[in-house]
Amino acid sequence: MSGFDLSLDAPGARRGNGGAAPAGPGPDDGSGEDGPRDDGIRDDGQFVTLGVDGDTYAVPVERVQEILDLRPVARLPRNASAMLGMIDVRGRSVPVADLRALLGLGCGMDDHDTRILVLSLSDGRVAGLKTDRVYEVAALDRGALERPRGDGPRMDAVAGIGRRDGAFVAVLDADRLLGREIATFGASGR
Repeated sequence: MSGFDLSLDAPGARRGNGGAAPAGPGPDDGSGEDGPRDDGIRDDGQFVTLGVDGDTYAVPVERVQEILDLRPVARLPRNASAMLGMIDVRGRSVPVADLRALLGLGCGMDDHDTRILVLSLSDGRVAGLKTDRVYEVAALDRGALERPRGDGPRMDAVAGIGRRDGAFVAVLDADRLLGREIATFGASGR
């Protein structure tokens, strides 16, 4: 996956971006070597899968309020580079961030597949996340999410690495991914 070190805590785990890799050995308690996970993401839950720059990411479905077609974004001066501006969602002002910029990827061209996910954060704020495309709502392959290792600039925003149809999927932590950007942006998103 672009921009991420996909070293996994699992013994013998492969590194790389996708490709055929066997699913994990089966269910486990998700505790891993680093103790229990505290991100509130269930390994057996449903996820909205999305694509950015050829890689696949996922967000727990319970965090997604809605998926919007791309619409005009009101740009505001002096905002963080990943913050695009604001959109109106049924009378609510919602700040929107560009997932490509948050992940440190280059600019991409918007097209008919570009979408904005409206996400709810754990503190009650709401934020939009522009992505190249949304694939589907699906469960990941059997087995626990594996913790990524690394100290890249946005590794804290990855809750775990799972697999869908054998390919790697980075499950994003919406609070860590968007929380700082929204605070810097100064919009309440409530």
